[in-house]
Amino acid sequence: MADLKLLEKEFKAYKSNLKKTSYDKQNKESLCLKEDEVIHFENYSIEYYHKNKMQDRKTVDALYYDINKWNLYLIEFKNEKPSSIKKDEVLKKFKDSVALLKEILKKNNISLKDITIYLYLVVKDKKESETFKDRQRGENIDLMIDSAINTNELPKCHHKCRPKKYFLKNYKEIFNEEC
Repeated sequence: MADLKLLEKEFKAYKSNLKKTSYDKQNKESLCLKEDEVIHFENYSIEYYHKNKMQDRKTVDALYYDINKWNLYLIEFKNEKPSSIKKDEVLKKFKDSVALLKEILKKNNISLKDITIYLYLVVKDKKESETFKDRQRGENIDLMIDSAINTNELPKCHHKCRPKKYFLKNYKEIFNEEC
């Protein structure tokens, strides 16, 4: 079993933080103001595909890995309410991100079976209480990911589609601190 520390060399040039990777250029705001270190996975993937003369794929915004727990967290930020999100695009980003991760892990002799993958979709908070349509859309995204896991399009993984305020509860589990 290889060591996840091998990934540090792979991602060294793409270190960033949650505040930067969650930044929405159109609305000029970040969905997460914390500055915990993550990998700017979207930038990494663009460079990776370009360097290997492969067609670009869409990937998630951030990757965080916990070398002690053998956990990988793929995080996509959408500064939209769930009812506005194109769930097919989100699913494709998760699939392409996992496919790229598999390539990276294989290149570094790390087995995917030793790792727990977490997929997080962090969406815009609503000022008023969440509407049924938004809740249903978030659940539909979760169900679509479940279906992809059941048909082996994605490996077995944990996933959550959460508004920003609910992601903060998961934040403590991931980064071992309050947000």
